[in-house]
Amino acid sequence: MAPQSAWAQAAEVKPAEVKAPEVKTPEVKTPEVKAPEVKTPEVKTPEVKAPEVKAPEVKAPEDQKPRYQIKVAPSGVVEIGGVIQVGVFGDFANTITAKLKTEPAAVKCGLKLSLNGVTMPGLIPELRPPEAFGAKTGEPVPALVLMYALDRDASIELNRKAWDTFLSRLPFDTQSVQVGVGLDNDVPHLADPEELQFRVRKLSTIRAVIIVGLILFFGFMAWAICMGMLRESDGASAHSLGKTQMAFWGFLVAFSFLGVWIISGKMERIPSQVLILLGISGTTGLGSVLIGSSKKTTAADKKKELEAANAEDKKTLEPLKVEKTALDADKLAVVAPAAWPEDKAKRLVVVMESIAHLEAKVQERTAAIGVQKDEAEPPKTTGSWLKDIVSDSNGLSFYRLQVVLWTVILGFIFVSTIIKTFTMPEFENTLLVLMGISNGTYLGFKIPEKQGG
Repeated sequence: MAPQSAWAQAAEVKPAEVKAPEVKTPEVKTPEVKAPEVKTPEVKTPEVKAPEVKAPEVKAPEDQKPRYQIKVAPSGVVEIGGVIQVGVFGDFANTITAKLKTEPAAVKCGLKLSLNGVTMPGLIPELRPPEAFGAKTGEPVPALVLMYALDRDASIELNRKAWDTFLSRLPFDTQSVQVGVGLDNDVPHLADPEELQFRVRKLSTIRAVIIVGLILFFGFMAWAICMGMLRESDGASAHSLGKTQMAFWGFLVAFSFLGVWIISGKMERIPSQVLILLGISGTTGLGSVLIGSSKKTTAADKKKELEAANAEDKKTLEPLKVEKTALDADKLAVVAPAAWPEDKAKRLVVVMESIAHLEAKVQERTAAIGVQKDEAEPPKTTGSWLKDIVSDSNGLSFYRLQVVLWTVILGFIFVSTIIKTFTMPEFENTLLVLMGISNGTYLGFKIPEKQGG
């Protein structure tokens, strides 16, 4: 019985060990598998993100806000004297609006317009309602509209110089100009460079004014030369350099003034430097006439003195010649020359010496009278206007040529400046001094110059 019980015990133990099979390991139920409860709210998240589609609706008004602070209203091609309207947006508009409430006059004066980077002093804007801008459908409407009149005021130095700087950089034809607006001394806000199309006047008008002006200038100069107005005296006399220079600047300034008035529509101010230039040329012309007249008068007076002295000597010669004739006849009547009285022989010698001396003086004065006669007469023409003004009685003259060269150079600069800026130029004082020295030298050399220029 004992061994059975032992078997039985052994059998009992085995079953207990069989339970041990940790077959329960299929605890593959591991919630790890459940973890992929791919209830992934990630799939649902797109549904949550769906409202992001509404976001663009919120951003839409931001897209409509302009990325610029100012914009020029479309107005076609604008000419000098025309009007432009500038719309103001965003923070810049807010700044201006806030300051307008406290100091409107100062703000308007402080809103400075610039064209291609050149600030234009003296252009004060007029405030217009936003509707005046004429924004197209779907475009932002400005908070403020500034209307500027592009006027050039020659009486305001800063405005005139700003326009001179701006226009000198432009060609004649239409071109794009970048507009800027700044408050007080702040850096200006810039518009798109293509928004303003600007020109001074139609290209055909400008060309016509320049061509007609040059034709009138050269035509009047030729007319003055042909009519003898630039001669020293009568039609056979030479042309005067002083009168020619005076006519040159007189016609040039007159027709330039007329051309600027036609193009700009305003009476142009004549700078003091131009008036000084006219004064220098006028003084030179007057000085040349006075010197020539003075020399002519002096020569005429001296000629009269010499003629009077010759007349006196000729009166003295007449009795001496009669006496000599009588003495010669008396001497011939004597048969023997030794018998002729000694006192008569001595008297004959004295008479002959006196006659010879007086005749020599008369001959010398006669030559001097010829010289003074030439001096009293105006210089004779060489047959060429240009050769007349650059020559004296000795031929081509450098000091005359110098005056001609500087006159032509300054005249070219004068015309070129007007064509570029449509305003009378202001010459540097050093150039005016140079012109004065050159003309003064001409007058100085003209004083001893023989009549012939």
